[in-house]
Amino acid sequence: MLCDEVFGEENFVAQLPTVMNLKGNNDEFGFAGTHEYTFVFAKQKEKCELFEFSIGDDELEDWLEDENGFYKQGANLKATGGNAPREKRPNLYFPLFVDSKDNVYVTENDLEPTDFVGELTTLYPITNNVEMSWRWGKDKFRNEPNNIIVSRNGTIGIYKKQRPALGDMPSKKPKTIFYKPEYSSGNGTTQVKDLFGEKVFSNPKPLELLNDLIEIGLQDKEIVLDFFAGSGTTAHAVMELNKDAKNRKFITVQLPELIDSKKNKIAYDFAKNILDKNQPTIFDITKERITRASKKTKEEISKDVTKDISDYDLGFKIFETTPLLENPLDKMDKFDENQAKLFDVTTLREDDFNALLTTWKVHDGMKLTDELQDITFKEYKGYYGDKKLYFVHNGFTTEDLKEFIKKLDDDRTFEPNKLILFGYTFDSRYQREISEALASYTNKKSIEIDMIVRY
Repeated sequence: MLCDEVFGEENFVAQLPTVMNLKGNNDEFGFAGTHEYTFVFAKQKEKCELFEFSIGDDELEDWLEDENGFYKQGANLKATGGNAPREKRPNLYFPLFVDSKDNVYVTENDLEPTDFVGELTTLYPITNNVEMSWRWGKDKFRNEPNNIIVSRNGTIGIYKKQRPALGDMPSKKPKTIFYKPEYSSGNGTTQVKDLFGEKVFSNPKPLELLNDLIEIGLQDKEIVLDFFAGSGTTAHAVMELNKDAKNRKFITVQLPELIDSKKNKIAYDFAKNILDKNQPTIFDITKERITRASKKTKEEISKDVTKDISDYDLGFKIFETTPLLENPLDKMDKFDENQAKLFDVTTLREDDFNALLTTWKVHDGMKLTDELQDITFKEYKGYYGDKKLYFVHNGFTTEDLKEFIKKLDDDRTFEPNKLILFGYTFDSRYQREISEALASYTNKKSIEIDMIVRY
């Protein structure tokens, strides 16, 4: 119901029974539970693209190879189903001609070709004496002879060659029941114990399940978002998958929910004693798992002499939501016109300025991971990125303004179109001076710069 509301019923893709405990949970009433459910929704189903599983070496023997790559026998090209009868698709009812070398011919006038090898057999899409239709039109049969299989098991059948969906290598379509022995919930617990030495999290998802879901939904350089990170399995799974030298990315979100010292004593003691946290939270466990998973993955890659560890990015950044500086006017009971300052900027720490810059750059359309470049003018430091220049510190002088204008003229890589000032660190005099300078001075690049003052 929640997913229907968020995504819309029309964007429902699949409900996958996912076997997590093949032995069954005998604590459940009546039946021993073996599975959970994975619900699949798309943001826009008509634009959704899902991918297939790559196959293992043991399954490769089911595939053949021709000059165009791997293939195996796919669907019968004689159509079936409610829309298959000739009267519904009359343009797809025509004869195919197959010679002794299994060459397939179609003709515009439906007469036999004049050039063929050996004997010629004529095929119509007829099933149980009912005239049906082909899945392909004449042009497709004519243009794709390399994608046709002629089967001779008593009678002649025409099939398409199923090609890999994942590039050049064979693949297989996921099934509606998700099962592998590795999906066992006990496997997820073992994986956490291998990293931490003890069971610090209850019922973590197994890596293999997340690996498969990510493989179906994600390509190189795309992002998976997990809004309930828990033990951090999703992040760990992305790192594991990236051992193939691709660059999938993850965003995981976890509230700093306090760990109950009685219900989750092992996790609480671990965070308190090993991680030295005064008030242990689930996030402490999440962060530590991602850190340890990154280290473990690096060690595994380093053992492979065919791989260069510098080709792999296994780092991550942590962003914490924090109350941004509140507008002092919102906290006043009444305005005091004699009050010298509305806000004392001397109370701000470097972390406060960093939080301010991070918030503003995202507000201005940049990504959290986009870096701002430090630029020092005379003595004043600004921050530049995506043609936006931020002045947040106090101490700006006329000399800094002159250097700013000079850099506009002389530095070809410096082309800001917006200047954003932190109003509490710029009194009205400097705001006016900067505004007038930008309005009156025509820089050599003829750049128009909008000045914005924020509080």
